[in-house]
Amino acid sequence: MLAVAMVARGLCVPRRDDAPWYWLVSWRASEIDALCKRIILQATPRTEHVFASILDRLPSDIRARVDSLLPNASATRQEKEQAHEAIYEVLQKHKHQVFQRSMRSPCLAHKGCVCPLAWQDPSGAPTRDRPLTMNVSGPVCLPWSQFGKSEGMGHESVPALHVWLAEMSVMKYDVVTMENSPRMPLHVFASEMSPSSEVVSLVFGPEDMGWPVMRRRLCASAIRRDSLVWVGPLEPAAVKSHFMSFFARRVAADGDVFSGIDDLDSISATRTAVAKRQHKHVENFNVHDAQVVDLYSGRKKARVEDYMGILATSGGGHLSGSLVCDVTQDPKKRPRQHPWIPTITRSTEAVLLKHGHPRGGHVFTQREMACAMGWPSVKTDAGQQYEKATLFDTYRLSANSQKLLQGNSMHLAAVTTWLAYVMCHTIRRDIVAEYSPDLRMLRDAVSNDVNETISARHVKDAESDRLDFDIRS
Repeated sequence: MLAVAMVARGLCVPRRDDAPWYWLVSWRASEIDALCKRIILQATPRTEHVFASILDRLPSDIRARVDSLLPNASATRQEKEQAHEAIYEVLQKHKHQVFQRSMRSPCLAHKGCVCPLAWQDPSGAPTRDRPLTMNVSGPVCLPWSQFGKSEGMGHESVPALHVWLAEMSVMKYDVVTMENSPRMPLHVFASEMSPSSEVVSLVFGPEDMGWPVMRRRLCASAIRRDSLVWVGPLEPAAVKSHFMSFFARRVAADGDVFSGIDDLDSISATRTAVAKRQHKHVENFNVHDAQVVDLYSGRKKARVEDYMGILATSGGGHLSGSLVCDVTQDPKKRPRQHPWIPTITRSTEAVLLKHGHPRGGHVFTQREMACAMGWPSVKTDAGQQYEKATLFDTYRLSANSQKLLQGNSMHLAAVTTWLAYVMCHTIRRDIVAEYSPDLRMLRDAVSNDVNETISARHVKDAESDRLDFDIRS
């Protein structure tokens, strides 16, 4: 989806008959979730190769060694961290032998075939025409997420993270981008990517770009020094200021803007499904006209009533007088309510409570929640404009499948904006000397030391010399 969204936003070079490798190619996807694998395999256009667990690509002897070091479920956090550190040391010792661009792994898209994990450069292509390669990944965030157990490097997903980082550090991708929890220590990623890459990062969310949606995440990109020159700022504070100067927008709406945008059949089906789960005899009342609180029973009804009390006390959002709450969370223990759409997890059941609403509020459909995550999932003008950015028809997925996807997803608009920022502030090192005279300082930097990227001082000097304008244009 990210690859096609980048095409839709113009972040690719048009295809040329004499250089077919210029086109943006989605070479591979790696996934362990059954639903995600099914969607990737059925998506159009199709990803060239699809692989399962990242651990499966390890040679049998290394895999056996890793498996032997895995801690027992009953181990303490310290014991788990020590076991994962031992796995890390094994991978570091053998990574240059294990991870090569020629390595292959069983492919789900080509049954019975062992396919290459990495893009192979076309033979005979001029050096300056070598396609740039990018890896975009979202390692499991539960080790650091506030919605997990905060086990850190003791979490069961950490061995897979170590494998991914080891692969990224030696496979020489031009750009490696990672999305994760803002609580993830950046050094876990940066220490593996340095010193061969320049690492830039930012913690932000769609709420910084004008979306009434809370999804603050860490985005970090490693730009390979021997192939690209980073012409943006380096210090985190400077990166944030620079990024926001382009993309920051004031939120001018509340989360209720996503309510009611789905078709009436889907809205009615959602209300009916809620009532059926909560009531044994749903036929006893009119589901369509019932107050939103009456769709629930037991603990969830009590939670809705508590959230209604919070709405009455707080007045809700200053723009709409509404609150969006997660009825799976007890407001007395772990309140989750906000005028905007709260962070979506795999269990989230979002309900809008609003003053003056004829039914007291609205139960969000899964397609409305997908729209809040930046997916063009509903048949609105905006959805039709970006419908080519979706690799699958969300109308064919069950509500439960959509819910599972959203709880694991990146916010499409936020992540593609970060990718746009990174791509627009990198220049190919092998052709930088051929740029305009305004970039002479880049040429000098390359000739002086091919392994150095531009310092913050160079960037500051360049901005006064129209460099920033030229890059953006």
